[in-house]
Amino acid sequence: MTSFPDKPHRPIGFWARRTDSDLARLFLGGIASFAVKVLNTALIFLATVMLARNLGPDGYGSYALAYSIAMILSVACQFGLPQLLIRETAKAKSHCDWSILRGLWYWSALLTLFISVIVLFSTVSLLVFSPESFESVDRGAVFVGLLLAPVLAFCSLAGASTRGLGKTLLGQLGEFVVRPGLFLVFLVVVMFASFDLDPAVAMTLYLAAAMASLLVASLILIGAQPGSLRAARAREYRKSQWFRSTLPLALVGAFHLLIGYSDILILSWFRPASDVG
Repeated sequence: MTSFPDKPHRPIGFWARRTDSDLARLFLGGIASFAVKVLNTALIFLATVMLARNLGPDGYGSYALAYSIAMILSVACQFGLPQLLIRETAKAKSHCDWSILRGLWYWSALLTLFISVIVLFSTVSLLVFSPESFESVDRGAVFVGLLLAPVLAFCSLAGASTRGLGKTLLGQLGEFVVRPGLFLVFLVVVMFASFDLDPAVAMTLYLAAAMASLLVASLILIGAQPGSLRAARAREYRKSQWFRSTLPLALVGAFHLLIGYSDILILSWFRPASDVG
């Protein structure tokens, strides 16, 4: 009987499209992302401890309330676009649809700017014409938080676009490392300078760190773009498709953030800032 050599084993399905180098890259990327999240948690914890020690219960309560408002407004400004950008950027890159990718980025930036103007105008109007609703709020900190909201939104857009291009670790640096790291550095400098720290100043320091992180995230995004994308000039839009896709993402993000910060908002409505702190 004639014997035939065994055919080489060919994996099917998902694993057929993966090589050892791909799996190693995924594994290392996961470890790097985990390390970034751990570093982010440590930086936030240290900054929170310093804020609590320097501001006291009343001041920290006012800061926490202003920060919660800024975070909720930033999610409103984002409108679920970061998640859409990660998905659609990766899809456009895989098909080399550079005109669609340029149109997507331009449309996302314009939509974020438009929503930011509406959100800021509505919130400022509420603060001015309904002051009784914010009697226990540090208005200076809240107004700085209003400026913070669109900065956080655009930083998220830049990071999401970078991650969509396949640079997962680089896409997280601005938001998860640069911003909390600089904020911690600013707090240390203020503490050693014996400067009086209040909620408005603390929010201003966070705004400065957020603006620096936006600059870093934008530079990273520019550097991560393929040469063919930089050379492309045409923009193609699929506005109705993108808008329909981003609506459920915006609702999921809004509910997730409300769950995380609703306790602070509700407590501040009934109790003084010291109890919130």
